Amino acid sequence: YLQFKTPPHDELIIGWGGSMSHKLSFEKSGIAPALRNVLKQRPKVKLMICGDDRILGILKCPPRQVIYQPYVSWDQWPRLLSRFSIGIAPLFGRYDWSRSNLKCHEYSTMGIPFAATGCPTYIDYQQNNVGWYVNDGPEGEINKRTDEWENLLLDMIDNYNDYKQEIDRCFEYSQNWWIDNRVQDIYHTYEEIVQSFR
Repeated sequence: YLQFKTPPHDELIIGWGGSMSHKLSFEKSGIAPALRNVLKQRPKVKLMICGDDRILGILKCPPRQVIYQPYVSWDQWPRLLSRFSIGIAPLFGRYDWSRSNLKCHEYSTMGIPFAATGCPTYIDYQQNNVGWYVNDGPEGEINKRTDEWENLLLDMIDNYNDYKQEIDRCFEYSQNWWIDNRVQDIYHTYEEIVQSFR
């Protein structure tokens, strides 16, 4: 955390990293039109997409405001992540509910304010008031969710320092998920697996 702590940002960068398995997340969560609207209203803000460049085709954001970063190795990821001013974690529907809460963990550990879809995937963070959330919902409510994403992101941009201070206060909670602090949980899980075969 200390080595890769996010530096002061001269320009705000909304960031996300991942694979094409998130195609539906971007198409159905309402985030794509929201990002286009946000970038149009805040021309100095940039969007950074890391990983699969096909996500850019879904977003259709102004190229001059987009930074694309191909996949990097795991040990380079924290330094790249530190460029994000605001993280996003859009999800949609039951398939996405089975994903891990890794994005919330990475963002909060790095001190990056983030906006995410409020759904079972991120329930632990949401219930502990770590991060900010847009409601998940049926496909027919995509316009409503677009408005929620847009309003939240604009507020995060316009009041960035407040959001940054709030996420920094959540660092202690994010530490709970560090592997060093979960050794006993992992040990007990393996112990239960071994016992089930006896």
